[in-house]
Amino acid sequence: MNAAVLEHVRLGDLEAIRLAMRGQPEVQRRGLARAAIALLRAVREASVAQAMQKPWPYAGATANVLRCAQVLVMATVTPAELRKSGPWALAPDDLAVETLRWRG
Repeated sequence: MNAAVLEHVRLGDLEAIRLAMRGQPEVQRRGLARAAIALLRAVREASVAQAMQKPWPYAGATANVLRCAQVLVMATVTPAELRKSGPWALAPDDLAVETLRWRG
């Protein structure tokens, strides 16, 4: 499941991430935290590199991939890990609320 969820992020497929993560036990979600953080960092770097005319390395559109990475991070990390990840890890308000409800 880990590889498939990460690929959904790269494709910018938010609905697939919703389906994969909703209802997952905390243990399974936490198992994706490190990979989610690493992917968010890579997406962030690629997004910044676009400003320097470097090509976008992902199949999905920039905004979609970033939102998917943010949702995956918020769905898998602890509050302390989220703070360490910084503001790039925060999904837009509507997605953040929805994601936090999955964990409820």
